[in-house]
Amino acid sequence: MVTIAAPSDPGHVTHLFAEHLDEIRESGEVEVALAGRPFRIRREFLDDIAEQRLTEHIANLRKALLVFHSPTDDLVGIANASHIFLAAKHPKSFVSLADADHLLSRKGDAIYVANVIAAWAERYLDVGLDVATMPDVENHVVVTETRQGKFQQTITAGKHRLMADEPVSVGGLDSGPSPYDLVLAGLGACTSMTMRLYAERKALPLDRISVTLNHQKVHAADCETCETKEGMMTASTASSRWTACSTRNSARSCWRSPTSARSTARSNRRSRYARPKRRNYIGGSTSRPTLRRVAS
Repeated sequence: MVTIAAPSDPGHVTHLFAEHLDEIRESGEVEVALAGRPFRIRREFLDDIAEQRLTEHIANLRKALLVFHSPTDDLVGIANASHIFLAAKHPKSFVSLADADHLLSRKGDAIYVANVIAAWAERYLDVGLDVATMPDVENHVVVTETRQGKFQQTITAGKHRLMADEPVSVGGLDSGPSPYDLVLAGLGACTSMTMRLYAERKALPLDRISVTLNHQKVHAADCETCETKEGMMTASTASSRWTACSTRNSARSCWRSPTSARSTARSNRRSRYARPKRRNYIGGSTSRPTLRRVAS
């Protein structure tokens, strides 16, 4: 169970329209404004909340509880979250939403809450795929449609799980990296890991490696490395830059790739995604990477 900016007593809500209470009891129904939105409040609603004993229900909940609340909530004070949390029994968790408003009107706040709920719920919900019919699943990557939106996919790689999607501008929900992003992420991770192994083998004091990648699409006629220049073909290129830094005797030095290493793939124009043309060395280059020292 999850609460977000929830009052600890249902009767708390009546203070938001206290000036209308007598009118509601007399006429039976009145329209009031709550957080700038109109709501129709009936006499039965007042009677219902007056009969509720929420603290007792929370104490006997017997469910995992996650409480979200902003310390700056001007509609429902943070004391309500403290009361709920103290009344509940474990397992229970509390997350403070610093600087958020009552309705989580900022997109970043709403996304943060959604991500925390998803991660927290995995501990209590059986969300695993049925892998009984999947032989050697540990050696496979399984991609499955979620049926949420047009493109959203769930990716399972062994015990790891992530989402793939497309941006809103092309009809997706933007709930995860696009296929191009995932390809570049794999290339960047491979580059960084290989450089780390090389640095350890050569006893190089590298603190951290960072790899930045991007991609673009060009017409086949403008592609020097494509195998064909005919038909409706496009080429997809990926470029990468990496930076590595080390600290020795309080002196910090950094090395950067002198130019962007590029790799090229081609695809039919009707297909949005490209197939790799050939296997390249790390960073997308067919030659061994070089180091160039830059100012720290």
